[in-house]
Amino acid sequence: MIPNIMRGGDIAGLVRYLFGPGRANEHTNQHIVAGSEDIAAEWAYGGRVLEQEEKRVVAKLLDQNRLEHGTQILGEVTRWDYEAERAVPVSKEKTPAHVWHCSLSLHPDEEPLSDETWAAIARDFIEGMEFDNRATTSKSPCQWIAVRHGFTKAGGDHIHIALVLVREDGTKANTWLDYKRSQKLCTALEEKYGLAVLESRKHNYASRGYKNEDNKELRLDLETAMRLAAGAASTESEYVEGLTRHGIEFRPRYAKGQGVVAYTVTKQEPGKRAIWIGGGRVARDLTLTRLRARWDDNPEERRKAADLWNPLKDPAPHTAAQACSLEEKIKTIAASVANESDFAQHLRASGLLVSVRLNDEASEAVSYSVATKPESGHKPTWYSMNRMSADVSLNALREHWWDNTLTRSSAVAIWKPAARTSDVDEARVWSEFGKTLTATITDIEHTDASDCVAIADTCGRASALFAGLANAYGPEHGRPFARASQVLGRRAQTKRAPTPRRYSPVFTSGLRALSSLARPRSRATWVSSQVMDSMERIVTGITRIQAAHGELTTARRTLKETQAALATLTAPEPRTDIGAWLPGVEYDPVDWSYVTRSDRSETHRVRGDSAQGFGEAPGLGEGS
Repeated sequence: MIPNIMRGGDIAGLVRYLFGPGRANEHTNQHIVAGSEDIAAEWAYGGRVLEQEEKRVVAKLLDQNRLEHGTQILGEVTRWDYEAERAVPVSKEKTPAHVWHCSLSLHPDEEPLSDETWAAIARDFIEGMEFDNRATTSKSPCQWIAVRHGFTKAGGDHIHIALVLVREDGTKANTWLDYKRSQKLCTALEEKYGLAVLESRKHNYASRGYKNEDNKELRLDLETAMRLAAGAASTESEYVEGLTRHGIEFRPRYAKGQGVVAYTVTKQEPGKRAIWIGGGRVARDLTLTRLRARWDDNPEERRKAADLWNPLKDPAPHTAAQACSLEEKIKTIAASVANESDFAQHLRASGLLVSVRLNDEASEAVSYSVATKPESGHKPTWYSMNRMSADVSLNALREHWWDNTLTRSSAVAIWKPAARTSDVDEARVWSEFGKTLTATITDIEHTDASDCVAIADTCGRASALFAGLANAYGPEHGRPFARASQVLGRRAQTKRAPTPRRYSPVFTSGLRALSSLARPRSRATWVSSQVMDSMERIVTGITRIQAAHGELTTARRTLKETQAALATLTAPEPRTDIGAWLPGVEYDPVDWSYVTRSDRSETHRVRGDSAQGFGEAPGLGEGS
């Protein structure tokens, strides 16, 4: 059950909304289920649809304490921020803020409650928040109502509580830390009324929520690329290079005397406005502070990364000269050609290293980066042309050429070899990735199911693996892997920053190799069978750990998305011998019954010592 709290100063307007049709005509059978007796009793206005005049009377009754005593409550009018998970001010000015509005929502998977149950929950909630607790204190009550008007857009049952923060004696109700208190209270009410416990709250982990569906796919793309880049990096500079390689544009944020302290990211699409999102807004565990805890973080590494974060922000002398030289060289090439194909061809022929990002349909280039060939034993320093100068961005250059859909698509064949090429040694890539899977399976089998931080760390590693497969299988076929990565990534996020384990060289090298691979071709059947066996073991281990930790809902969601992804790996031919693929790891046929069985009383022993391994895993049936 999720509480969302807002403040305002218009109780009549709130009542009109609660009893009105809704923004999308989604409100039905609007009625009061609980509240102050003179409003919510059956002989008053409770339990039925109200007439227009009755709604006005209800609003006046809610506001009568404030009007009688002349009590003023000034503050910031707020709305609920789904990203920050808190109420945020609509304006900084102090305005009337005596109206307290809270919605209590169930997950769409939960069965609707009766009016009687919602009434009991509302009364307990109001008493727990100390707005009407006459039974235990001498404080006068506030006037309040709980309104039920159908389901949320997502399909969850819910109620709204509307309350004026002035008590019968004219004193002001206390709202200090009301959000934290409401969260704690909801956990107690979930257990009391047999509701699904919000596991993120109970076990102290939480992913970033968001409301704008228009950005849903963008966030998925960003998180997938960022998790792969983070999993394949052992230093900050490698992470920044990974973001560039996967087509993610970024803006660093600086603090005086500290260098880069945060960053925002976007994935630019042709003809669309860039939407920038903070790294921590994408996922809590992808903030720069938490990522640095996994790397070899020292002043020298930060200096190297600083040149990559923004080569034009206090650059080293050689970096500034190199950037200016590249910009002039590109301008010269662009001025000498008439179309994008010629530009791409001349750019490659100039001796520069070129990396390009195509759109999801691979029908045109979106952005490009260049680098000079480094000295032997050194890595190239890449410069994103979209960030270096507006004059050399791809969109700006196209304004001077003959540009249309045909010329852009024709240029793809010239650009593409500079992106991920087909001459990658797939056998080596999948061999490296196989070692990563083997190490991950071993780590999972030794994960303590009672350690919240260890579970988050394990899920973070698995999330990076699925992100790697999403990248390897491309935009069309890799989408199920991206969604599975996102689900696992939610469990990798904790409200408090833990001390994470560093990724081992075996883990990072496998993901780094996978980053270089396009969609499997010649060995697709072999790859599918081997990877599916390994990923099934990883998913089995993680969902059993989650179940043993009491996270039944999380385990079911993890299973649902990962199974959908693994289904795309199903090979048409019999699987090959797993022994050669996973040396030293015993393979058992995967039994998914422990997450689908409806008998909640059954428990299933998982291989390993219960104190150090997976422990007991209760069934995860729909009734759990």
